[in-house]
Amino acid sequence: MSSNSWEDSLAGACPIAALAHPDGTTVDRALQKIASRLKRRGHRLAGALRAHMASPGEGRCDLFLEDLSTSTVYPMSQDLGPGSQACRLDDVALDVIAQRVEDSLQNGADILILNKFGKLESEGRGLRSPIVEAVDRGIPVLVGLSSGRVDSWNNFCGTTSDIFSPDDPAVNRWLEMWLPVQADPRL
Repeated sequence: MSSNSWEDSLAGACPIAALAHPDGTTVDRALQKIASRLKRRGHRLAGALRAHMASPGEGRCDLFLEDLSTSTVYPMSQDLGPGSQACRLDDVALDVIAQRVEDSLQNGADILILNKFGKLESEGRGLRSPIVEAVDRGIPVLVGLSSGRVDSWNNFCGTTSDIFSPDDPAVNRWLEMWLPVQADPRL
């Protein structure tokens, strides 16, 4: 997509927002709560959030992502062998989940929720293509964003996004504005 058409898509008032958090922390719990609440209300979710799972072995860098449309959990870390001190994201596994997320957007979703807009997304890789797909389809987007990536995020989507802290009540108002109630509003 050319720069102009991307800016045109965003200028069309496609809802896109980030939950900003300090470097070294995550918004996993806040995003999980939002996803759970929206799912209970009958919304169709697309996206990927970090799944916290016990892992055999050392596992200090083990990462798992849950596909929100199917609840399938995918391992995202490569095994670099015994004694390795490095964390290594499995690019092939990330490509698989990116495709699964895009498929769920194409099959109908009410919102895209992603655990983060990080280094790979800043470089045009990772889960960036599902964000573009959602914006092209007019589907609201909500992502986690570390404070160290705010400039990259702004370069990506300009001033058309909303940035909230995870505990900001405005997040709920944003969601209510863009997602009509699907089920029992008392949930």
